[in-house]
Amino acid sequence: DSSVALEAFKSGAYDLRIEPDAARWATQYDAPAIADGRIVLQTVPHGIPSGLSGLAFNLRRPLFEDRRVREALTFAFDFEWLNRSLLQGGYVRTASMFDNSDMKPVGAPQGGELALLEPWRGKLPEAVFGAPFEPPRTDGSGRSRANLRHAAQLLDAAGWRVRDGVRANEAGRPLRFEILLRDPSNERIALSWSRTLRRLGVEAAIRLVESAQFQGQIDTYDFDMVFGYWGVTLSPGNEQQNYWGSTTANQPGGRNWIGVADPSIDAMIEALGAARTRAELIDAARALDRVLMHKYAVVPLWHDSGTRLAYWSSIARPATVPVYGPQIETFWMKP
Repeated sequence: DSSVALEAFKSGAYDLRIEPDAARWATQYDAPAIADGRIVLQTVPHGIPSGLSGLAFNLRRPLFEDRRVREALTFAFDFEWLNRSLLQGGYVRTASMFDNSDMKPVGAPQGGELALLEPWRGKLPEAVFGAPFEPPRTDGSGRSRANLRHAAQLLDAAGWRVRDGVRANEAGRPLRFEILLRDPSNERIALSWSRTLRRLGVEAAIRLVESAQFQGQIDTYDFDMVFGYWGVTLSPGNEQQNYWGSTTANQPGGRNWIGVADPSIDAMIEALGAARTRAELIDAARALDRVLMHKYAVVPLWHDSGTRLAYWSSIARPATVPVYGPQIETFWMKP
């Protein structure tokens, strides 16, 4: 239990703690030992790629086939308000699967990156060939009318119009879906987004299930939307095939939860696996990221800006931090 473990740490039961929760970091590290300096609190930067954390659309559902629908729902997600109001301002919005690394796209594609994308021009959104993907931003007030107006226009264009306060298509089917949860801590995020979607006439139901049921539904892709995380390293490779490859789109129990089956993405994954230099790897990773993020297959969430360390002052650590972040094996007890 994290709350019990934190109290044990503050009382001196153990020496060092890595804190994953920004809200807990901001509100519960208040012991006398912290105030008088006996416990040291530090957020240490690192060079680990962020990976992709997001609300994942199940593209196997006809409801989410139209990219405009997925983009509209993304525009209704107010990260800035959530970060300020619910997350203590402790996170950074994720714009790329390779955020916090040199594999994150920069500017318009050029050189080897452009060469990988060019054969797909006309089949991909033109935005792929421009600036890197940026998730919609708000002023953090919780009343982003401009974003909701844009979302409404996209839904109208996709054939989902408001009828008697409900967003529905020409056949009268309401725009309604379910967010499946395993982690109770995600419920407040889903509820906040659901309230915003209601202003568009969209209904997002939320269902919390226990782990075994959740895994069963994930393995058979029996869901509309889930919170997902896809981790990456500084040397991405075969795992990308498992995440986004056409061959795994309908493989039971796989990691392609979204159901991505796109030949352009397959080509980028193949280029990633064929890379023989760091430059080729970076070009392929950036090209893959552009295509995937502009697909609006997930509503991107957030990542940490560093590792949150709390340790008693009897502990010391090296001044130089490895690219993969603080390594506990290098810490020592002061004489």
